Amino acid sequence: MDLDRLNFIRSLSGLEMSPERDRAVFFVHRIDVEKNCYRKQLYQLDGESELRCLSDDEHLSGLGFGRSSEDLVRGSYYFLSQRSQEEREAAEAQLPYSNVYRLDLKLGGEAQRAFRLPFAISSFKSLRDGRFLLTASYRIADEDCFGYSRAELERRVKSTKESADYHVIESMPFYLNGAGYIYREAERLFLFDPSLCSADPDEAEADDPKQKYAAYGLLPLTSLDETVEAFEVDESEKRIALVCRPNSSVMRHGASVYEIAMPELGAEDLRHEPLQTYQLALGDEELPDVEDFFYVGDALYFFINEHRCYGCNENARLYRATPTGWQPLGDNEHVLGSSVGTDVRYGASRHRRIYEGELYYLTTDRTISKIVHLNLEDGSLRTLELPLVVDGFDFNQAGEIVSIAFDEMNPQELFIHRPLASREGFEALPYDCSAFEAERYYDKRRLSDFNHSSTGEWRGIEPVFGQIESHGDAIDYFVIKPEGYDPEKSYPAILDIHGGPKTVYGGIYFFEMQYWASLGYFVFFCNPHGSDGRGNHFADIRGRYGFEDYEDIMAVYERVLEEYPAIDRERVGVTGGSYGGFMTNHIITHTDCFAAAATQRSIMNWTSFYGTSDIGYFFATDQCAVDTREPGAFEKLWVLSPMSKINEVSTPTLIIHSEEDYRCPLEQAQQLFVGLLDRGVPCRLVQFKGENHDLSRTGRIRGRRKRLDEITSWMDRFLKADAEIATSEDEEA
Repeated sequence: MDLDRLNFIRSLSGLEMSPERDRAVFFVHRIDVEKNCYRKQLYQLDGESELRCLSDDEHLSGLGFGRSSEDLVRGSYYFLSQRSQEEREAAEAQLPYSNVYRLDLKLGGEAQRAFRLPFAISSFKSLRDGRFLLTASYRIADEDCFGYSRAELERRVKSTKESADYHVIESMPFYLNGAGYIYREAERLFLFDPSLCSADPDEAEADDPKQKYAAYGLLPLTSLDETVEAFEVDESEKRIALVCRPNSSVMRHGASVYEIAMPELGAEDLRHEPLQTYQLALGDEELPDVEDFFYVGDALYFFINEHRCYGCNENARLYRATPTGWQPLGDNEHVLGSSVGTDVRYGASRHRRIYEGELYYLTTDRTISKIVHLNLEDGSLRTLELPLVVDGFDFNQAGEIVSIAFDEMNPQELFIHRPLASREGFEALPYDCSAFEAERYYDKRRLSDFNHSSTGEWRGIEPVFGQIESHGDAIDYFVIKPEGYDPEKSYPAILDIHGGPKTVYGGIYFFEMQYWASLGYFVFFCNPHGSDGRGNHFADIRGRYGFEDYEDIMAVYERVLEEYPAIDRERVGVTGGSYGGFMTNHIITHTDCFAAAATQRSIMNWTSFYGTSDIGYFFATDQCAVDTREPGAFEKLWVLSPMSKINEVSTPTLIIHSEEDYRCPLEQAQQLFVGLLDRGVPCRLVQFKGENHDLSRTGRIRGRRKRLDEITSWMDRFLKADAEIATSEDEEA
């Protein structure tokens, strides 16, 4: 297996059923080696057997199905793109136009541009009366910022370019990983009526705000003083729920939650006052973080992270909104979505669905992600389906699950799941059931063949699952044996540590691990304390990074070397990214048992990390359990930093970091590099230009290949050199 294999792996995302649930659309992402980018292909699943590519467009971004009567007849799907030369030239000129196209799946034919608006659409929802709700970015500094003519937009772009040599920052957050500097922009909610749009974005201009908005068929529903994080619409389309944050200079926990009435057709009000405001105070100023919210019937529900006991990574609890506040539903913790790591996932799918008045969502359970049903009366959970790892799902007309999932050590494919015919009156399985139990009740059929091969070309080496007890808990771990494994031979090994820390490793396809195994390495990995899928108590390591998690990892290290005598103890390396990079740094400052290390996008110094990460200025203090206003706080941050023990390092260390990493800023890597170089420890720093924290997963293909080649070459240099020299000497003798 060589690095070229990565070029041909396909990733699936964005699965969505049509309103009638008779067809689905989803995206297939593929690597364009020549352009060093990813291309999106829009696919349709019609029934269960017909898969058809609808569009191949690197600029395509899905918005969703139309819900008006005309859209239902046409089977209309809306998306953003830049299809004409004029649209591409406007994009190159950095004009913030959104070109919305409509593809009629039932009638066929080419996609047609439905409308164009002079701002960047962020989210979009079709309404049954033919109108649309959408959020769009606006410049906070502008008094009123929509509806500019092309000439005015060009003047503003020119002004922005002229000030590109500096930033004047007066608020936080000021940048976002993968998006750059964001302090000038926020999100506003609009109601858009295409039938009232009479303006040409290249020409329209009006002094009166009402005239300007009216010319575009736009009705702003929120003010310039706030940014909209998310919105939902009830089934009757009479109420809109909003989660908003004020455009203040200081980033705070929590957000405001309120409902507004859906404006009538032809309404001209510029701002709609809340019908109801919901707030649950957690302190003098703090509000809860709303992780998700939705309507079922007339009831409004929220998944809320209260960060009362376990900090900003606390699992959510479910609440129902009432006229007087909030009503908790059960005592269950809820992990929303899949946090099972892989490097062959590109794009995202929705983790929550409402089907026939019932709530279903994806959750992470130890080493897998599965679909569960949540009872909205008492908050109880039941497992609905349990393949290995699900990334997205929806329901078809028959109530069967269509999913994007990993299975049988292959990258993602499309699947359909149905209860077996013999299970009349089927009920959901217990929440904690096993995969074996689930397979007794469900028939699972693969619908696509993007990455699957009957010859086993794509199939990875199956990891061996194990457990070891540490600090009173069973720690899950996996071992991938080298390709062509012979227990009589001696092998090097690589310990790989996941990020987060609140994510998990599972037994699914992971390219870099399969690549190393194909080159003759044992690869092993685990889910220490701090990992996801096991409740708040297991995940909580605030103030104890490098304590029980370190002991868990080292216990797994000893167990694996004991179980597999073929691993040469003198030829074991360690690597990891983000939290895994922090742990790699911590490990090399506490032991010299590893022959080589490769630390990626890591944290080295909590004191300088404070205030510089896009996660929030409070992340470092939250995870280190300190209050910087209290005496001794920065001393504790320093004591918990690997940098404080740099004199203990002797392990040859490769440092991988991206220059535009705003999650773990570049200076963290540079501190480590200078510290090692100054002390004579073999080291190498590789900085990636134009890449961010997600290099290993969604970075451009040349950067991803270079990163993996650098790590592999470093491990080969220190873990294989002695063995190869010895073999060469034996052959000469």
